[in-house]
Amino acid sequence: MKTVGWRSLLFALAIAAAIAGVLSLPRVGNVADGIGLDILVALRYALFGSHYRTNDAQVVIVAIDEESYRRDPLADRPIALWTPEIGHLVDALVDAGAAVIGFDVVLPTTIDRLAPGYDREFLRAIHRAGATGRLVLGEIHQQEKPLLPYRGQVIAAGSSNVRPLNLNEDLDGVIRRVPLFLKADPEQVPGFALELAARFLGTPPKAAGGRDVRLGDRTIYAAAEGGLLINFDGGPGGIPRYSFADIVQCVHAGKLDYLQKAFSGKIVILGAVLDVEDRKLTTKRFVTAPDGTNEAPRCLLVPLPGLNRSDLTRSVIPGAEIHASAVRDLITGRALSQVTPLDRFMMVLLATALAAFAGLILSASAAALLVIVALTAFAVLSVVALQKLVVLPTLPVAIAALVSCGLAIAWRSAIVDRKRRALAHAFRLYLPSPAIDRLLSAPRGPELGGELRDVTVLFSDIANFTTIAERQDAAALVTALNLYFDHMAEIIEREGGFIDKFIGDAIVAVFGAPVGPSDHAAAAVRAARAMAANTPQLSFSTRIGVNSGRVLIGNIGAKRRFNYTVIGDTVNLASRLEGANKLYGTNILLSGDTRAAISDIVVREIDCVRVVGRADPVVIFTPIDTHDQTSEAQYAAALNLYRNGDFKAAADKFTALKGDAVAAVMAIRASSLAETPPASWDGATPLSVK
Repeated sequence: MKTVGWRSLLFALAIAAAIAGVLSLPRVGNVADGIGLDILVALRYALFGSHYRTNDAQVVIVAIDEESYRRDPLADRPIALWTPEIGHLVDALVDAGAAVIGFDVVLPTTIDRLAPGYDREFLRAIHRAGATGRLVLGEIHQQEKPLLPYRGQVIAAGSSNVRPLNLNEDLDGVIRRVPLFLKADPEQVPGFALELAARFLGTPPKAAGGRDVRLGDRTIYAAAEGGLLINFDGGPGGIPRYSFADIVQCVHAGKLDYLQKAFSGKIVILGAVLDVEDRKLTTKRFVTAPDGTNEAPRCLLVPLPGLNRSDLTRSVIPGAEIHASAVRDLITGRALSQVTPLDRFMMVLLATALAAFAGLILSASAAALLVIVALTAFAVLSVVALQKLVVLPTLPVAIAALVSCGLAIAWRSAIVDRKRRALAHAFRLYLPSPAIDRLLSAPRGPELGGELRDVTVLFSDIANFTTIAERQDAAALVTALNLYFDHMAEIIEREGGFIDKFIGDAIVAVFGAPVGPSDHAAAAVRAARAMAANTPQLSFSTRIGVNSGRVLIGNIGAKRRFNYTVIGDTVNLASRLEGANKLYGTNILLSGDTRAAISDIVVREIDCVRVVGRADPVVIFTPIDTHDQTSEAQYAAALNLYRNGDFKAAADKFTALKGDAVAAVMAIRASSLAETPPASWDGATPLSVK
């Protein structure tokens, strides 16, 4: 976690205010809120399913559908010639006890002038229904001239029984609201959905302050745009749909029982649900259902085959279903309400600020993960709130959080972390990367101090470097030495170690600190073998000592100058083992502690030695490429004789190992001891080299 300076704090506050302000602009906010609501409706349906049941529906649709245009007696007739059948339908609905009948279809023309009396039964039916307040005709208010029912229909039904069918379309072309009132000269009149609901409830709508409406004992909260925010259900939507063709046949057959069961006490909307006409994009565009899935049980006619495809789901729904959903919300009190503009602004502002701080304080991946988790939780909360009829600004909050977090990360990367990166890059030449990371993340600067830690120390040196230096040009030597160090450092770091220091041509490397592989001993041995294998290509031969144990590691030195380094007997022994290589003709020597910590590397036990400055003897090993059991058994037997003081027999066995450089060294040493036996012998070879 990083500290935040005052400049970064001001930046976070500035972007929070700016993003929240932009997302509060009417045009931007309208679109963002709308899309967010569409997504929430889809999520709610996915999590909770439909919250309306078709059997309990109080609003139904008599659909002028494709089948109505294909069935007799309506086939091949324009809808203006359907008035006799529509009139019979209205009479039947009134007789069946329908509470209210609404026309989501406008018939602006008539053929009564060409065929006098053709509309008589229709006009008589709508007059009868209108006289009892059970009929509402629809009209559409356009920019210049409204689309009205034919004047004779208005006179028959009564001018007070005509209401606007207009729907509010948001800036993105999606319908999410219906207007509660519309201006129709010389005064405002209730919208189609509000009028149907008011008549069903038997109470006239009244203004309740601002754009809100009082309907009986219930307050209808209008959206900021002055409309009712429809609580669309996902899937079929729970609104039964009756085919006009089937109901016409049902009326002609006098099936009163069916009609009463289907329509008694209900709001009936007559509307078109054709494939291409009168279909709108709405809030439920992501969770619509195939046509026919909400069709009510038939009275007489079997559905025509091939009209509806079960595999075809369109994002648009008929206008009649929009009005029906709005009416249902009004009579059940389940319309949606949005949070106040102030609450919305504060939610967006808070989300923006918190996401910005996360981007400044945490790493980029941690900040992104935190923001995503928080937004997921907020989305779940928003779905639950939608179940409670409250719409939260889900998408604006998500946009604000993601944008502000991204900007904060970019700001930190470009401004704040630039100096950190430069510092880290410079210090990586001196310190291991984990130590630098801890230094940069610490609240204070580096301080003196260290810790005891089990590590493996690798000490390497170039064989005969003094002689090489005397014979080679200084510039060429520096170039070769730098190339050598570069290759050695790459090998060490690849195995998880870091270079503590360079001492002339020597390298001190540490494995297992500040952080590192748990198998640091094996990693150090792998690095040693790779280093020894690469040095011939660099015109050098290297000797390496490896020892494992506890060291003091940390910032060690004076207050004004210190190094991140390791000290302790473990380091000293690694140095002694490196020097002992030249006595045994080996390139790598391992201590017994290192040998005990590795299991998958084949080694040979070389000898037991007593190094300068250390009282206890140390068993030393060297890694070998192949394991010849016969020769290794012979060497082990010779070494056992050597330790037991039988130097002559040991020399003979060592000599018998032809081509074995280490055995040759041990043969010479055993022969020398055989000629001049030591006064006391404990099996440990004393080493004078440091």
